[in-house]
Amino acid sequence: MSVCMLKNIQIEVFAFIIAKKQIMRKITIACAVLCTVLMACSNDQEETTNILETSTITIPKDIKLRTAEAFDERINYKLENDPEFAARYAENEAYIEAYTKEEEEKAKSGKRNLPIYTIKVVVNNIYRRAPMAMARIQRQMNRLNEAFAGQLTGRPSGLPSNAERFNVGDTRIRFVLDEVKTRRNQRNFSSYSEYYSRSTGGINPTSPDTRLNIYVANLSESTNFDAGIIGNAGFPGEEDSSLDNVFVDREAFDVRSGDGVFNEGKLLVHEVGHYLNLSHLPGRRTSNCRFDDAVGDTPNSSRLYFGNVNTGSSTTSCGSQDMYWNFMANTDDSEIFMFTTGQRTRMRATLDPSRGLRADLTNAD
Repeated sequence: MSVCMLKNIQIEVFAFIIAKKQIMRKITIACAVLCTVLMACSNDQEETTNILETSTITIPKDIKLRTAEAFDERINYKLENDPEFAARYAENEAYIEAYTKEEEEKAKSGKRNLPIYTIKVVVNNIYRRAPMAMARIQRQMNRLNEAFAGQLTGRPSGLPSNAERFNVGDTRIRFVLDEVKTRRNQRNFSSYSEYYSRSTGGINPTSPDTRLNIYVANLSESTNFDAGIIGNAGFPGEEDSSLDNVFVDREAFDVRSGDGVFNEGKLLVHEVGHYLNLSHLPGRRTSNCRFDDAVGDTPNSSRLYFGNVNTGSSTTSCGSQDMYWNFMANTDDSEIFMFTTGQRTRMRATLDPSRGLRADLTNAD
């Protein structure tokens, strides 16, 4: 074999090796790109794992009180500084007062009709390690419906003998799970609006005029967030539709065994009450009996209760027994179990298909 032939063979072998390396490099790059895409998708799409995310944060037991105070401060600030909201608020209060009188007259004449209002729900879960299991979400949805249907049977000890007097039982309001959206994001959020927007790492609300969007995340683990808040709700007429949602910390979104503080799924009931136009029992101001919640059958109160109300402790203010077992109180989950007739009327006025501020929820396709 000639020298020239050997050189040609060497060149061809060398070229083959080069070509093989280039092919392997392309394969490596393609794999890297694919992995990047898959990782990005995992941030936005629901994962199939059912591992429950657990928090290492110890939530203060007075956090419901702090959450209530923050809600009242927000509404008071808007009433005092936002003339448009104040005007809508006053107009809506006049409408609800007229609606209530109409319903009372219908009840006296036996002509009152209470159709069931059904609200479609979208659960948006922003998580750090694993999304919530569907079983957990369904337990919470079942509890929401049980509460609004007056089907809860547990009662705290030491209740006054007339505690059930104004218990309305069934509000004739129901909730159906329409969709679950999940997104993985380990950043520290600094405001509710960031959870409500995809551009800041959250999830955009789905049809917020016709759907109740519930957001669930480890709010208590976010170091940039106000650690004194465990829930939030938009108030009718308060926010633009992109912010008009309900938020519950993941630690309180479930029905499970525990100490009765947050584990019975009733924080969501409380926040949905706000979303449907209910205030805390003392109204917008505590320590002042001139303010109340604009509901005729809840007694005036100047105290925000939290935790477990001990038997024998003082539970009166403004000259009457405070209804600390009402869903719109801020006591432990084990303490609260009812809405009143007046609260039902107020929520149904808000959902009235022809006049309510949230009429579109009941007209949803």
